[in-house]
Amino acid sequence: MPSHSALRETEIVDEESDKIKHVVTLANANEIEAADAPTKVDGEWRVILLLYSIVIVDAMSVTVFVPLLPDMLRRKFDVPEEDIGDYVGYFTSSRMLFSFFSSFFIGHASDEYGRKPFLVFGLCVSLAATLLIVSVPSYWYALAISATAGVLTSNIGLTRAALSDVARGETRSVAFAYLGASFATSRAVSSGISALASSADSNRPYLPPALIAASLVTVILVVIVIFLPETHPTDRSVLELFAWLRPRRYKGLHDEVEMTARPVVNDDPGAAAASLEDGSEDRASGEQRGCATSQDTDTKRIGLYQRMRLLFSDPVIRKLFVIQCLGSFGNGSMLVAMLLYFTLPVENHGLGLDVESMGLSYTAFGLCGVLFQLVFFKRIVRRWGLLGTFRRGCFLIAICSAMVPSLAVWGAELRWVLLGFLAAGFQTALPVVSAMVSNAARSGMIGLTQGTAASFSMLLRALGPLTCGMVFSWSVQLSVPYVEFWLLSLCYFAALATSIGLSHDACEPSQ
Repeated sequence: MPSHSALRETEIVDEESDKIKHVVTLANANEIEAADAPTKVDGEWRVILLLYSIVIVDAMSVTVFVPLLPDMLRRKFDVPEEDIGDYVGYFTSSRMLFSFFSSFFIGHASDEYGRKPFLVFGLCVSLAATLLIVSVPSYWYALAISATAGVLTSNIGLTRAALSDVARGETRSVAFAYLGASFATSRAVSSGISALASSADSNRPYLPPALIAASLVTVILVVIVIFLPETHPTDRSVLELFAWLRPRRYKGLHDEVEMTARPVVNDDPGAAAASLEDGSEDRASGEQRGCATSQDTDTKRIGLYQRMRLLFSDPVIRKLFVIQCLGSFGNGSMLVAMLLYFTLPVENHGLGLDVESMGLSYTAFGLCGVLFQLVFFKRIVRRWGLLGTFRRGCFLIAICSAMVPSLAVWGAELRWVLLGFLAAGFQTALPVVSAMVSNAARSGMIGLTQGTAASFSMLLRALGPLTCGMVFSWSVQLSVPYVEFWLLSLCYFAALATSIGLSHDACEPSQ
Protein backbone atom coordinates (compact mmCIF):
# COMPACT_ATOMS: atom_id res chain seq x y z
CA MET A 1 0.00 0.00 0.00
CA PRO A 2 1.23 3.51 -0.70
CA SER A 3 2.16 5.68 2.22
CA HIS A 4 -0.05 8.64 2.93
CA SER A 5 2.79 10.93 1.99
CA ALA A 6 2.84 9.43 -1.50
CA LEU A 7 -0.48 11.00 -2.35
CA ARG A 8 -0.38 14.67 -3.33
CA GLU A 9 -3.80 16.04 -4.18
CA THR A 10 -4.95 19.64 -4.63
CA GLU A 11 -7.89 21.33 -6.18
CA ILE A 12 -7.39 24.18 -8.65
CA VAL A 13 -10.41 26.38 -9.21
CA ASP A 14 -10.69 27.72 -12.76
CA GLU A 15 -12.43 31.09 -12.22
CA GLU A 16 -13.58 31.29 -15.84
CA SER A 17 -15.24 27.89 -16.13
CA ASP A 18 -15.93 27.24 -12.40
CA LYS A 19 -14.62 23.72 -12.88
CA ILE A 20 -12.55 21.92 -10.31
CA LYS A 21 -9.45 20.23 -11.65
CA HIS A 22 -7.93 17.63 -9.41
CA VAL A 23 -4.17 17.28 -9.53
CA VAL A 24 -2.76 14.10 -8.12
CA THR A 25 1.02 13.78 -7.95
CA LEU A 26 3.08 10.98 -6.52
CA ALA A 27 6.48 11.29 -4.95
CA ASN A 28 8.35 9.03 -7.39
CA ALA A 29 7.95 6.20 -9.88
CA ASN A 30 8.26 3.52 -7.24
CA GLU A 31 5.34 4.99 -5.32
CA ILE A 32 3.30 5.13 -8.54
CA GLU A 33 3.66 1.39 -8.90
CA ALA A 34 2.88 0.90 -5.21
CA ALA A 35 -0.33 2.92 -5.51
CA ASP A 36 -1.95 0.26 -7.67
CA ALA A 37 -0.49 -2.74 -5.89
CA PRO A 38 -2.60 -4.87 -3.56
CA THR A 39 -1.76 -5.14 0.09
CA LYS A 40 0.62 -8.03 0.58
CA VAL A 41 -1.18 -10.26 3.06
CA ASP A 42 -0.16 -13.88 3.54
CA GLY A 43 -2.94 -16.40 2.94
CA GLU A 44 -5.16 -14.24 0.74
CA TRP A 45 -8.20 -16.51 0.77
CA ARG A 46 -7.77 -17.24 4.47
CA VAL A 47 -8.12 -13.52 5.12
CA ILE A 48 -11.07 -13.28 2.74
CA LEU A 49 -12.86 -16.10 4.56
CA LEU A 50 -12.33 -14.32 7.87
CA LEU A 51 -13.89 -11.20 6.35
CA TYR A 52 -16.87 -13.27 5.17
CA SER A 53 -17.36 -14.54 8.71
CA ILE A 54 -17.63 -10.93 9.92
CA VAL A 55 -20.36 -10.23 7.37
CA ILE A 56 -22.27 -13.39 8.26
CA VAL A 57 -22.44 -12.84 12.02
CA ASP A 58 -22.88 -9.06 11.77
CA ALA A 59 -25.84 -9.45 9.42
CA MET A 60 -27.15 -12.30 11.55
CA SER A 61 -27.41 -9.98 14.55
CA VAL A 62 -30.04 -8.10 12.52
CA THR A 63 -31.71 -10.76 10.39
CA VAL A 64 -32.28 -13.20 13.26
CA PHE A 65 -35.12 -10.96 14.42
CA VAL A 66 -36.80 -10.45 11.02
CA PRO A 67 -38.98 -13.63 10.89
CA LEU A 68 -39.94 -13.04 14.53
CA LEU A 69 -40.88 -9.37 14.21
CA PRO A 70 -44.63 -9.60 13.42
CA ASP A 71 -45.20 -12.13 16.21
CA MET A 72 -42.93 -10.22 18.61
CA LEU A 73 -44.82 -6.99 17.97
CA ARG A 74 -48.17 -8.68 18.59
CA ARG A 75 -47.28 -10.72 21.68
CA LYS A 76 -44.36 -8.98 23.39
CA PHE A 77 -44.99 -5.31 22.61
CA ASP A 78 -48.82 -5.37 22.15
CA VAL A 79 -48.80 -3.47 18.87
CA PRO A 80 -52.23 -3.25 17.14
CA GLU A 81 -52.61 -5.31 13.97
CA GLU A 82 -53.17 -2.26 11.78
CA ASP A 83 -49.79 -0.81 12.89
CA ILE A 84 -47.69 -3.96 12.40
CA GLY A 85 -46.49 -2.93 8.95
CA ASP A 86 -45.35 0.50 10.12
CA TYR A 87 -43.56 -0.83 13.20
CA VAL A 88 -41.77 -3.55 11.24
CA GLY A 89 -40.59 -0.87 8.82
CA TYR A 90 -39.36 1.38 11.63
CA PHE A 91 -37.34 -1.37 13.29
CA THR A 92 -35.77 -2.93 10.19
CA SER A 93 -34.78 0.48 8.84
CA SER A 94 -33.48 2.05 12.07
CA ARG A 95 -30.01 0.49 12.14
CA MET A 96 -29.36 1.15 8.47
CA LEU A 97 -30.77 4.66 8.60
CA PHE A 98 -28.49 5.76 11.44
CA SER A 99 -25.52 4.00 9.87
CA PHE A 100 -25.84 6.51 7.03
CA PHE A 101 -24.59 9.27 9.29
CA SER A 102 -21.36 7.52 10.28
CA SER A 103 -20.30 5.05 7.56
CA PHE A 104 -18.47 7.58 5.39
CA PHE A 105 -16.52 8.90 8.38
CA ILE A 106 -15.66 5.39 9.62
CA GLY A 107 -14.49 4.48 6.11
CA HIS A 108 -12.29 7.59 5.95
CA ALA A 109 -10.91 6.87 9.42
CA SER A 110 -10.03 3.31 8.33
CA ASP A 111 -7.95 4.79 5.49
CA GLU A 112 -6.02 6.75 8.11
CA TYR A 113 -5.78 4.25 11.00
CA GLY A 114 -6.41 0.79 9.50
CA ARG A 115 -9.47 -1.45 9.14
CA LYS A 116 -9.12 -3.96 11.99
CA PRO A 117 -9.77 -1.71 15.03
CA PHE A 118 -13.09 -0.54 13.59
CA LEU A 119 -14.13 -4.07 12.58
CA VAL A 120 -13.47 -5.39 16.08
CA PHE A 121 -15.36 -2.52 17.70
CA GLY A 122 -18.27 -3.02 15.30
CA LEU A 123 -18.58 -6.68 16.26
CA CYS A 124 -18.62 -5.74 19.95
CA VAL A 125 -21.49 -3.34 19.30
CA SER A 126 -23.42 -5.97 17.31
CA LEU A 127 -22.99 -8.47 20.15
CA ALA A 128 -24.34 -6.03 22.72
CA ALA A 129 -27.28 -5.01 20.53
CA THR A 130 -28.29 -8.64 19.88
CA LEU A 131 -28.59 -9.37 23.59
CA LEU A 132 -30.23 -6.09 24.60
CA ILE A 133 -33.00 -6.01 21.98
CA VAL A 134 -34.73 -9.11 23.36
CA SER A 135 -34.23 -7.99 26.96
CA VAL A 136 -35.98 -4.62 26.93
CA PRO A 137 -39.68 -4.32 27.84
CA SER A 138 -40.63 -1.66 25.29
CA TYR A 139 -40.58 -1.54 21.49
CA TRP A 140 -39.13 1.98 21.60
CA TYR A 141 -36.18 0.82 23.72
CA ALA A 142 -35.46 -1.88 21.14
CA LEU A 143 -35.70 0.72 18.39
CA ALA A 144 -33.25 3.01 20.20
CA ILE A 145 -30.74 0.16 20.66
CA SER A 146 -30.92 -0.72 16.98
CA ALA A 147 -30.39 2.93 15.98
CA THR A 148 -27.40 3.31 18.33
CA ALA A 149 -25.80 0.19 16.87
CA GLY A 150 -26.21 1.72 13.41
CA VAL A 151 -24.39 4.91 14.39
CA LEU A 152 -21.44 3.05 15.90
CA THR A 153 -20.80 0.44 13.19
CA SER A 154 -20.03 0.18 9.48
CA ASN A 155 -18.82 -3.41 9.23
CA ILE A 156 -20.24 -3.94 5.73
CA GLY A 157 -18.42 -0.96 4.23
CA LEU A 158 -15.22 -1.83 6.09
CA THR A 159 -15.36 -5.43 4.91
CA ARG A 160 -15.71 -4.29 1.31
CA ALA A 161 -12.74 -1.97 1.75
CA ALA A 162 -10.68 -4.81 3.27
CA LEU A 163 -11.60 -7.09 0.36
CA SER A 164 -10.39 -4.36 -2.01
CA ASP A 165 -7.12 -4.24 -0.07
CA VAL A 166 -6.28 -7.91 -0.48
CA ALA A 167 -7.89 -8.95 -3.79
CA ARG A 168 -7.20 -7.93 -7.38
CA GLY A 169 -8.30 -8.97 -10.88
CA GLU A 170 -10.73 -11.87 -11.17
CA THR A 171 -10.15 -12.71 -7.51
CA ARG A 172 -11.75 -9.41 -6.54
CA SER A 173 -14.85 -10.05 -8.69
CA VAL A 174 -15.29 -13.52 -7.20
CA ALA A 175 -14.57 -12.25 -3.67
CA PHE A 176 -17.29 -9.61 -3.90
CA ALA A 177 -19.71 -12.11 -5.40
CA TYR A 178 -19.13 -14.50 -2.51
CA LEU A 179 -19.67 -11.54 -0.20
CA GLY A 180 -23.22 -11.54 -1.53
CA ALA A 181 -23.35 -15.26 -0.80
CA SER A 182 -22.29 -14.43 2.75
CA PHE A 183 -25.40 -12.29 3.15
CA ALA A 184 -27.48 -15.13 1.75
CA THR A 185 -25.82 -17.56 4.18
CA SER A 186 -26.58 -15.21 7.05
CA ARG A 187 -30.23 -14.99 6.02
CA ALA A 188 -30.48 -18.75 5.68
CA VAL A 189 -28.80 -19.57 9.00
CA SER A 190 -30.51 -16.84 11.02
CA SER A 191 -33.94 -17.68 9.59
CA GLY A 192 -33.41 -21.35 10.41
CA ILE A 193 -32.36 -20.43 13.93
CA SER A 194 -35.44 -18.24 14.34
CA ALA A 195 -37.78 -20.92 13.03
CA LEU A 196 -36.38 -23.78 15.11
CA ALA A 197 -35.07 -22.16 18.30
CA SER A 198 -38.12 -19.96 18.93
CA SER A 199 -40.06 -23.05 20.04
CA ALA A 200 -37.45 -24.00 22.67
CA ASP A 201 -38.91 -21.63 25.27
CA SER A 202 -42.64 -21.02 25.02
CA ASN A 203 -42.53 -18.28 27.66
CA ARG A 204 -39.67 -16.37 26.00
CA PRO A 205 -39.62 -17.58 22.37
CA TYR A 206 -37.38 -14.73 21.19
CA LEU A 207 -34.54 -15.29 23.67
CA PRO A 208 -33.08 -18.62 22.36
CA PRO A 209 -32.51 -17.31 18.78
CA ALA A 210 -30.84 -14.18 20.17
CA LEU A 211 -28.56 -16.21 22.47
CA ILE A 212 -27.49 -18.49 19.61
CA ALA A 213 -26.77 -15.50 17.35
CA ALA A 214 -24.83 -13.75 20.15
CA SER A 215 -22.75 -16.89 20.75
CA LEU A 216 -21.76 -17.02 17.08
CA VAL A 217 -20.83 -13.31 17.12
CA THR A 218 -18.66 -13.92 20.19
CA VAL A 219 -16.80 -16.82 18.56
CA ILE A 220 -16.07 -14.84 15.40
CA LEU A 221 -15.03 -11.80 17.45
CA VAL A 222 -12.37 -13.85 19.24
CA VAL A 223 -11.18 -15.39 15.98
CA ILE A 224 -10.89 -11.97 14.30
CA VAL A 225 -8.93 -10.48 17.20
CA ILE A 226 -6.43 -13.35 17.11
CA PHE A 227 -6.10 -14.30 13.44
CA LEU A 228 -7.14 -11.39 11.17
CA PRO A 229 -4.13 -9.35 10.01
CA GLU A 230 -4.41 -5.65 9.31
CA THR A 231 -5.25 -5.40 5.59
CA HIS A 232 -4.46 -1.68 5.42
CA PRO A 233 -1.46 -1.02 7.67
CA THR A 234 -0.69 2.64 8.34
CA ASP A 235 1.82 4.61 10.36
CA ARG A 236 -0.90 6.00 12.61
CA SER A 237 -2.52 4.59 15.74
CA VAL A 238 -6.28 4.64 16.23
CA LEU A 239 -5.60 6.22 19.62
CA GLU A 240 -4.74 9.42 17.75
CA LEU A 241 -8.48 9.91 17.29
CA PHE A 242 -8.52 10.99 20.95
CA ALA A 243 -5.46 13.25 20.69
CA TRP A 244 -7.62 16.36 21.05
CA LEU A 245 -8.25 15.39 24.67
CA ARG A 246 -4.70 16.17 25.73
CA PRO A 247 -2.02 18.80 24.94
CA ARG A 248 0.66 17.80 22.46
CA ARG A 249 4.20 19.09 21.95
CA TYR A 250 5.23 20.34 18.54
CA LYS A 251 8.92 20.80 17.73
CA GLY A 252 9.87 23.75 15.54
CA LEU A 253 13.16 24.41 13.76
CA HIS A 254 14.60 26.43 16.64
CA ASP A 255 12.41 25.95 19.68
CA GLU A 256 9.60 23.97 21.23
CA VAL A 257 6.14 25.23 22.10
CA GLU A 258 3.26 23.66 24.03
CA MET A 259 -0.17 23.87 22.39
CA THR A 260 -3.40 21.95 22.06
CA ALA A 261 -3.55 19.79 18.92
CA ARG A 262 -5.88 21.39 16.39
CA PRO A 263 -6.35 20.43 12.73
CA VAL A 264 -5.24 23.06 10.21
CA VAL A 265 -7.64 23.38 7.32
CA ASN A 266 -6.98 25.50 4.23
CA ASP A 267 -10.34 26.44 2.75
CA ASP A 268 -8.78 28.28 -0.20
CA PRO A 269 -8.16 25.76 -3.02
CA GLY A 270 -6.25 28.41 -5.01
CA ALA A 271 -3.90 29.01 -2.13
CA ALA A 272 -3.40 25.27 -1.76
CA ALA A 273 -2.49 25.00 -5.43
CA ALA A 274 -0.07 27.94 -5.18
CA SER A 275 1.48 26.33 -2.13
CA LEU A 276 2.04 23.15 -4.11
CA GLU A 277 3.65 25.01 -7.00
CA ASP A 278 5.87 27.18 -4.80
CA GLY A 279 6.84 24.25 -2.64
CA SER A 280 9.39 22.89 -5.10
CA GLU A 281 11.91 25.59 -4.19
CA ASP A 282 11.19 25.21 -0.48
CA ARG A 283 11.62 21.46 -0.82
CA ALA A 284 15.02 21.85 -2.48
CA SER A 285 16.29 24.27 0.14
CA GLY A 286 14.79 22.15 2.87
CA GLU A 287 16.55 19.04 1.61
CA GLN A 288 19.83 20.95 1.56
CA ARG A 289 19.26 21.98 5.18
CA GLY A 290 18.24 18.45 6.11
CA CYS A 291 14.97 19.77 7.59
CA ALA A 292 11.29 18.91 7.06
CA THR A 293 9.58 21.64 5.01
CA SER A 294 6.06 22.98 5.22
CA GLN A 295 5.42 21.44 1.79
CA ASP A 296 6.03 17.98 3.22
CA THR A 297 3.81 18.69 6.19
CA ASP A 298 0.89 20.42 4.44
CA THR A 299 0.44 17.86 1.68
CA LYS A 300 1.13 14.82 3.76
CA ARG A 301 -2.57 14.10 4.14
CA ILE A 302 -5.64 15.36 2.34
CA GLY A 303 -8.59 16.37 4.50
CA LEU A 304 -11.95 14.65 4.43
CA TYR A 305 -13.66 17.56 2.66
CA GLN A 306 -11.14 17.60 -0.21
CA ARG A 307 -11.34 13.83 -0.57
CA MET A 308 -15.13 13.92 -0.73
CA ARG A 309 -15.04 16.52 -3.51
CA LEU A 310 -12.50 14.44 -5.38
CA LEU A 311 -14.66 11.36 -4.95
CA PHE A 312 -17.83 12.95 -6.32
CA SER A 313 -16.00 14.52 -9.26
CA ASP A 314 -15.82 11.04 -10.85
CA PRO A 315 -18.89 10.48 -13.10
CA VAL A 316 -18.50 6.69 -13.00
CA ILE A 317 -18.52 6.66 -9.20
CA ARG A 318 -21.56 8.94 -9.14
CA LYS A 319 -23.52 6.68 -11.46
CA LEU A 320 -22.51 3.55 -9.55
CA PHE A 321 -23.66 5.20 -6.32
CA VAL A 322 -27.07 5.89 -7.87
CA ILE A 323 -27.36 2.28 -9.02
CA GLN A 324 -26.33 0.99 -5.60
CA CYS A 325 -28.87 3.25 -3.91
CA LEU A 326 -31.71 2.01 -6.13
CA GLY A 327 -30.65 -1.61 -5.59
CA SER A 328 -30.36 -1.14 -1.83
CA PHE A 329 -33.79 0.45 -1.66
CA GLY A 330 -35.25 -2.41 -3.67
CA ASN A 331 -33.52 -5.20 -1.73
CA GLY A 332 -34.39 -3.75 1.66
CA SER A 333 -37.99 -3.28 0.61
CA MET A 334 -38.27 -6.71 -1.01
CA LEU A 335 -37.29 -8.66 2.11
CA VAL A 336 -39.78 -6.76 4.26
CA ALA A 337 -42.49 -6.90 1.58
CA MET A 338 -42.18 -10.69 1.40
CA LEU A 339 -42.35 -10.94 5.19
CA LEU A 340 -45.49 -8.81 5.42
CA TYR A 341 -47.27 -10.30 2.42
CA PHE A 342 -46.40 -13.93 3.16
CA THR A 343 -47.52 -13.68 6.83
CA LEU A 344 -50.65 -11.63 6.14
CA PRO A 345 -53.79 -13.67 6.91
CA VAL A 346 -55.55 -15.21 3.92
CA GLU A 347 -58.76 -13.32 4.66
CA ASN A 348 -56.75 -10.11 4.09
CA HIS A 349 -55.52 -11.43 0.70
CA GLY A 350 -52.12 -12.62 2.00
CA LEU A 351 -50.53 -16.08 1.99
CA GLY A 352 -51.13 -16.75 5.71
CA LEU A 353 -47.75 -18.33 6.61
CA ASP A 354 -46.87 -18.88 10.26
CA VAL A 355 -43.53 -18.03 11.89
CA GLU A 356 -41.96 -21.43 11.17
CA SER A 357 -43.03 -21.45 7.51
CA MET A 358 -41.77 -17.89 7.05
CA GLY A 359 -38.44 -18.77 8.61
CA LEU A 360 -38.06 -21.78 6.33
CA SER A 361 -38.93 -19.62 3.31
CA TYR A 362 -36.12 -17.21 4.19
CA THR A 363 -33.79 -20.17 4.74
CA ALA A 364 -34.59 -21.58 1.30
CA PHE A 365 -34.12 -18.13 -0.21
CA GLY A 366 -30.67 -17.81 1.35
CA LEU A 367 -29.53 -21.33 0.46
CA CYS A 368 -30.56 -20.87 -3.16
CA GLY A 369 -28.46 -17.73 -3.31
CA VAL A 370 -25.41 -19.47 -1.85
CA LEU A 371 -25.68 -22.44 -4.21
CA PHE A 372 -26.09 -20.16 -7.20
CA GLN A 373 -22.97 -18.22 -6.28
CA LEU A 374 -20.85 -21.31 -5.75
CA VAL A 375 -21.97 -23.14 -8.89
CA PHE A 376 -22.70 -20.53 -11.56
CA PHE A 377 -21.24 -17.13 -10.72
CA LYS A 378 -17.68 -17.56 -12.04
CA ARG A 379 -18.89 -18.81 -15.40
CA ILE A 380 -21.45 -16.03 -15.71
CA VAL A 381 -18.93 -13.26 -14.96
CA ARG A 382 -16.35 -14.71 -17.36
CA ARG A 383 -18.93 -14.75 -20.13
CA TRP A 384 -20.74 -11.45 -19.59
CA GLY A 385 -18.39 -9.41 -17.39
CA LEU A 386 -19.44 -7.56 -14.25
CA LEU A 387 -21.64 -4.99 -15.98
CA GLY A 388 -23.41 -7.59 -18.14
CA THR A 389 -23.96 -9.81 -15.11
CA PHE A 390 -25.49 -6.93 -13.16
CA ARG A 391 -27.87 -6.01 -15.96
CA ARG A 392 -29.19 -9.54 -16.32
CA GLY A 393 -29.53 -9.99 -12.55
CA CYS A 394 -31.37 -6.69 -12.17
CA PHE A 395 -33.76 -7.64 -14.99
CA LEU A 396 -34.44 -11.01 -13.33
CA ILE A 397 -35.32 -9.37 -9.99
CA ALA A 398 -37.65 -6.89 -11.72
CA ILE A 399 -39.56 -9.69 -13.45
CA CYS A 400 -39.76 -11.88 -10.33
CA SER A 401 -40.98 -8.96 -8.24
CA ALA A 402 -43.80 -8.28 -10.68
CA MET A 403 -44.82 -11.95 -10.48
CA VAL A 404 -45.03 -12.26 -6.66
CA PRO A 405 -48.72 -11.20 -6.53
CA SER A 406 -49.58 -14.15 -8.78
CA LEU A 407 -48.89 -16.49 -5.81
CA ALA A 408 -52.33 -15.57 -4.48
CA VAL A 409 -53.76 -17.22 -7.60
CA TRP A 410 -51.31 -20.07 -8.21
CA GLY A 411 -50.95 -21.06 -4.56
CA ALA A 412 -48.39 -20.41 -1.82
CA GLU A 413 -46.44 -23.60 -2.60
CA LEU A 414 -45.14 -22.09 -5.84
CA ARG A 415 -43.25 -19.53 -3.78
CA TRP A 416 -40.33 -21.97 -3.62
CA VAL A 417 -39.77 -21.68 -7.38
CA LEU A 418 -40.12 -17.91 -7.39
CA LEU A 419 -37.79 -17.55 -4.40
CA GLY A 420 -35.13 -19.57 -6.25
CA PHE A 421 -35.13 -17.22 -9.26
CA LEU A 422 -35.32 -14.17 -6.99
CA ALA A 423 -32.28 -15.42 -5.03
CA ALA A 424 -30.29 -15.76 -8.27
CA GLY A 425 -31.14 -12.16 -9.15
CA PHE A 426 -30.14 -10.94 -5.69
CA GLN A 427 -26.70 -12.55 -6.03
CA THR A 428 -25.97 -11.14 -9.49
CA ALA A 429 -27.10 -7.55 -8.94
CA LEU A 430 -26.05 -5.61 -5.84
CA PRO A 431 -22.92 -7.68 -4.97
CA VAL A 432 -21.65 -7.03 -8.49
CA VAL A 433 -22.21 -3.28 -8.07
CA SER A 434 -20.02 -3.36 -4.95
CA ALA A 435 -17.25 -4.98 -7.00
CA MET A 436 -17.60 -2.32 -9.71
CA VAL A 437 -17.38 0.45 -7.09
CA SER A 438 -14.19 -1.12 -5.75
CA ASN A 439 -12.71 -1.32 -9.25
CA ALA A 440 -13.53 2.32 -9.99
CA ALA A 441 -12.23 3.65 -6.65
CA ARG A 442 -9.02 5.72 -6.54
CA SER A 443 -5.98 4.27 -4.80
CA GLY A 444 -5.66 5.63 -1.29
CA MET A 445 -9.39 6.35 -1.07
CA ILE A 446 -10.85 2.84 -1.05
CA GLY A 447 -12.04 3.06 2.56
CA LEU A 448 -13.71 6.44 1.97
CA THR A 449 -15.27 5.23 -1.30
CA GLN A 450 -16.69 2.06 0.20
CA GLY A 451 -17.70 3.89 3.38
CA THR A 452 -19.57 6.54 1.39
CA ALA A 453 -21.19 3.85 -0.74
CA ALA A 454 -22.22 2.06 2.45
CA SER A 455 -23.65 5.31 3.88
CA PHE A 456 -25.91 5.92 0.89
CA SER A 457 -26.69 2.23 0.62
CA MET A 458 -27.73 2.09 4.27
CA LEU A 459 -29.84 5.23 3.93
CA LEU A 460 -31.79 3.82 0.98
CA ARG A 461 -31.89 0.36 2.51
CA ALA A 462 -33.45 1.98 5.59
CA LEU A 463 -35.92 4.07 3.63
CA GLY A 464 -36.93 0.94 1.73
CA PRO A 465 -38.46 -0.98 4.66
CA LEU A 466 -39.86 2.23 6.10
CA THR A 467 -41.61 3.10 2.85
CA CYS A 468 -42.58 -0.51 2.30
CA GLY A 469 -44.24 -0.73 5.71
CA MET A 470 -46.29 2.41 5.13
CA VAL A 471 -47.30 1.37 1.61
CA PHE A 472 -48.26 -2.07 2.89
CA SER A 473 -50.46 -0.68 5.67
CA TRP A 474 -52.16 1.58 3.13
CA SER A 475 -52.57 -1.19 0.56
CA VAL A 476 -54.05 -3.63 3.12
CA GLN A 477 -56.80 -1.14 3.83
CA LEU A 478 -57.53 -1.04 0.09
CA SER A 479 -57.39 -4.88 -0.14
CA VAL A 480 -54.44 -4.76 -2.57
CA PRO A 481 -51.47 -5.78 -0.35
CA TYR A 482 -49.39 -6.83 -3.36
CA VAL A 483 -49.15 -3.45 -5.12
CA GLU A 484 -45.73 -2.73 -3.56
CA PHE A 485 -44.16 -5.57 -5.56
CA TRP A 486 -45.10 -3.82 -8.80
CA LEU A 487 -43.58 -0.58 -7.50
CA LEU A 488 -40.36 -2.42 -6.61
CA SER A 489 -40.24 -3.87 -10.10
CA LEU A 490 -40.17 -0.30 -11.46
CA CYS A 491 -37.33 0.53 -9.05
CA TYR A 492 -35.16 -2.28 -10.43
CA PHE A 493 -35.94 -1.26 -14.01
CA ALA A 494 -34.77 2.27 -13.08
CA ALA A 495 -31.45 0.84 -11.81
CA LEU A 496 -31.11 -1.12 -15.04
CA ALA A 497 -31.72 2.03 -17.10
CA THR A 498 -29.10 3.97 -15.11
CA SER A 499 -26.43 1.42 -16.05
CA ILE A 500 -26.84 2.05 -19.78
CA GLY A 501 -24.30 4.89 -19.81
CA LEU A 502 -21.56 2.84 -18.11
CA SER A 503 -18.73 1.26 -20.08
CA HIS A 504 -17.42 -2.24 -19.42
CA ASP A 505 -13.81 -1.03 -19.15
CA ALA A 506 -14.63 1.38 -16.29
CA CYS A 507 -16.26 -1.39 -14.25
CA GLU A 508 -13.90 -4.31 -14.81
CA PRO A 509 -10.93 -5.03 -12.49
CA SER A 510 -7.45 -3.91 -13.49
CA GLN A 511 -5.12 -6.81 -14.11
